[in-house]
Amino acid sequence: FAVLKGDSPTIELAAYNPDHDFTRWLDHPYLQDVYVRFRRVGDSDWLRANTTDGNFASFGKATDGEGFTDAMQIDVSEWNDGQFELSLYSDCGDLQGKMGSYSTSPISARVDRVSPRLFSQHAMPADGFWEPGDTISARMTEVIDCREPYTFKAQIVIEDSASPVVLGHDDLDVKCSEDTVEVSFSLESDLYSLDYLRGKQFTVSLENVQDVAGNV
Repeated sequence: FAVLKGDSPTIELAAYNPDHDFTRWLDHPYLQDVYVRFRRVGDSDWLRANTTDGNFASFGKATDGEGFTDAMQIDVSEWNDGQFELSLYSDCGDLQGKMGSYSTSPISARVDRVSPRLFSQHAMPADGFWEPGDTISARMTEVIDCREPYTFKAQIVIEDSASPVVLGHDDLDVKCSEDTVEVSFSLESDLYSLDYLRGKQFTVSLENVQDVAGNV
């Protein structure tokens, strides 16, 4: 799951006891607590998560008649942007080894509250003058969503004495890779030619560029 820009700074989480039909948590003679822990991907140490009221995110031993706990709100407001792992940890007190504790397989969480923006002050060509063969591109500050069909809109508006010529996706060659979008005049379009483009002013725009988490 992901926490994006504008989202609530919480994660709703519930737990389930898969052995409920055989051993309820409440009846387990050694189980003391089941709680939520997390770590940033790449870190070795796990930390205990907190709820929105500042307490440890602990399910205790309480489950319903089918082995499910009530959902709780995990506070992620203090988590820095990045990739995280969460897991449930069962604490059986002084018991050691496999009987003493158990951790579920981690689930992935991405915290990304920053929208992509143009890297540097200028797109390419930086001097604002285009010649045939020049690259028209915009590099963003982070990796963007390049899945096709593209979620972003590329457009070129050519200033013409008669009326502006608007070129959309079908009239252009558009390529997205990692953090960069390239736009080029297509040889397959019949709306313009290289001779027509010479001496013309045009404006290139990109709209709805998203990062891989979905921030616009």
